Amino acid sequence: MNKTLTIFLSKIILKLLKLIGRGSSLPGEIALKLNKNLLKEFKINSKIIAVTGSSGKGSTSSMIVDSLRELGYSVAHNMKGSNLKFGIITLLIENSNIHGELNQDFLVFEMDERYAKYVFCDIEPDFVIVTNVTRDQPPRQGNVDIVLNDIKNAIPKKSHIILNADSPYMQNLVIDKENEVTYYSVCENKFSENESIYKKLNIYYCPKCSCKLKYSYYNFEENGKYICTNEKCGFEYPRPDFEVTDINFECNIITINNEYNVAGALSELIKAFVVKASGVSEVSAYADLRYDDLNQFNQTVLSFVRNTDPYGYLFKTIAGGRVKDLTLTPLSYYTPVTAEEELYNYDRKLTVVENFYEHDYRTIYDCGRAVYKYTVDKQV
Repeated sequence: MNKTLTIFLSKIILKLLKLIGRGSSLPGEIALKLNKNLLKEFKINSKIIAVTGSSGKGSTSSMIVDSLRELGYSVAHNMKGSNLKFGIITLLIENSNIHGELNQDFLVFEMDERYAKYVFCDIEPDFVIVTNVTRDQPPRQGNVDIVLNDIKNAIPKKSHIILNADSPYMQNLVIDKENEVTYYSVCENKFSENESIYKKLNIYYCPKCSCKLKYSYYNFEENGKYICTNEKCGFEYPRPDFEVTDINFECNIITINNEYNVAGALSELIKAFVVKASGVSEVSAYADLRYDDLNQFNQTVLSFVRNTDPYGYLFKTIAGGRVKDLTLTPLSYYTPVTAEEELYNYDRKLTVVENFYEHDYRTIYDCGRAVYKYTVDKQV
């Protein structure tokens, strides 16, 4: 079947399946049966970012997408997590016109680590991010080297590779390849170890000559700063382009390259507090302010909620940095609210803590992208 008719029918199938709560990969499976060459026939006018690896690919791709959208770019993304070939085809069908053209600024797709060889032969990403390759799901994956080599052999020559400099094993991906590479890293910090505490879990040798590696420090498992003990080999920790140079858990901030402060966990509720408390319109500008006023966070009694549907919300109350309570509460106890509505009477003359107690903001619970208010007159 020709491309246009296949996509047209698949779009109809996709809409029908959405009505019954399905459609993340089945439309792509049907489309591929109608046109086995469909994947290579899409015309993608977007910058393509592929994220793969044993773990962390979902959260990494989501952070990339959120960042791009925050900057005003249009993005197509398989946010439902369908990361096999059928799921990626469904993503393209949903975001293309009936002629198979995608015109978003960016196409970002999370992809199962074993499926690079089935996708990259038809779609050549501009950027490939490989989070890690570990001993994950041995019955399905087999030897970890098989997975890594599948990814390495599938990466197109034009793709810009983004890797963790701290992992010597990941350097196997770029040995004997001429691709442009960008490295990220975490510097030595107070949590680093002089000796590995995972000796029986991961022991890696030089990927070039198989001699032992010597570490200056370890951050996690085989991640750290290393050099090959064979002086003739020359293999060593690559200089990172982007390095976490400071970690401040009190303020929930990391600093990159001693220059950029990145504030973590800025949800809708926190963003609303940022504007009310500091008056800055850009959330990114607030990161520097955290250093000056720790009472904004670590002295505030604030509750973070995790969605555990259909049972309820599992939340923990933080008081002075300590977990005070851990309870599974029925959904019926909560009412969806907007942070702006709840904070309309925020008094900037008072501290954040004073505002919390003055206006009963302790009953507001933060779900990241949504905000709920505890509405039952009952102590939890």
